[in-house]
Amino acid sequence: MSQIHLMIDRFVDKLTTSELSSKDYVNFYGESSLRKNLSGYLSIMQTQSPSLLLVGEAPGYLGGRLTGIPFTSPRIVKTHPYFARRSRRFLIDSNQSEQSATIVWETFATLDVVPLCWNAFPFHPHLPGNTQSNRPPKADELAFGRPFIYDLIQIFQPRTIAAVGRKAEKQLQQLDLPHTYIRHPSRGGKKAFVNGLRKLLIATC
Repeated sequence: MSQIHLMIDRFVDKLTTSELSSKDYVNFYGESSLRKNLSGYLSIMQTQSPSLLLVGEAPGYLGGRLTGIPFTSPRIVKTHPYFARRSRRFLIDSNQSEQSATIVWETFATLDVVPLCWNAFPFHPHLPGNTQSNRPPKADELAFGRPFIYDLIQIFQPRTIAAVGRKAEKQLQQLDLPHTYIRHPSRGGKKAFVNGLRKLLIATC
């Protein structure tokens, strides 16, 4: 096994065994299928040497919570050509769709780019007592997520980093990492997200 694959395995193992004192979140990497999905995604990205890392806020209950892969939904992983043409099998039990994930992957197709994707908080934060909900990550959750961003950067060495949304921007500022801010695609932000990513790609090509 190569050194980078060992680093990916350690990264995923670290996610699986990590916990916070807060209980209003789900560490879905305890599910073996989602752990395998993330390992597969990171292994595929490693072969492509992505130059761009997009950091979002947190997985949603209709998106990354169900796939184990940041910025995706079950429908994206099942139907998008990027995943469909891979020999690796991704384990998905649902057919849920998430609007933000759909916008993101439509934009990737339009701009002919597939960046490495991650989140400021790697687990699913939810409202108290309601796992079928989303909420912004808290300060302690953002602090918890910082070492994972650092680890991912050490593995992939991206040349450019972008924050998708203000929580991600704050996270990258705390890490003192040079980055570009891009509007989050939710709540009417689709056009600004598409334009922001396009401008970033033009500036870095």
